[in-house]
Amino acid sequence: MRNLSLLIAIVALIFAACGSEKSNLVDTSLLQYNMPINIMAPTSAIFDNSDLGDYNSLDVQDTMGYRLAIESDIAGSLDKDLTKIIEDEKALIKADSFFVAFEKETDEGFIYKISIDDEEAYDFKYFRIIGDRKYTFKGSLVGGLHKDLKAVETMFDAVQPQ
Repeated sequence: MRNLSLLIAIVALIFAACGSEKSNLVDTSLLQYNMPINIMAPTSAIFDNSDLGDYNSLDVQDTMGYRLAIESDIAGSLDKDLTKIIEDEKALIKADSFFVAFEKETDEGFIYKISIDDEEAYDFKYFRIIGDRKYTFKGSLVGGLHKDLKAVETMFDAVQPQ
């Protein structure tokens, strides 16, 4: 009985630890920034928007390492093919001398690893087409490179439709 209680306590602690990173993320509408989308963002997030009409950018940051950049621009007829967009973006990233590997890939985006001066870092790109606009989600480099793969995975998951 004592071992069962200990096992239950350990399992509860594991679940609490795994859930704590995402527990401070809340469903956040970006409509006030002229982006008709929702993401999961920290409750303490700071939003910095630059809306130029045809092009709109939004940085979302908090003090715990959540640094996200969203770019929105008018998608021409060629820019609406998500498969082509991802193929082109992956080709650009692969051509960079700092590229190491793709860590995760989906139909809408990917996480990749780079190495600069033997220092590994991670970033991602995720895409959505809504109406006549293309939305590009990526890690914001404000504050430096993302060195924690788990933090990048959290942001990658946070921008996907819930």
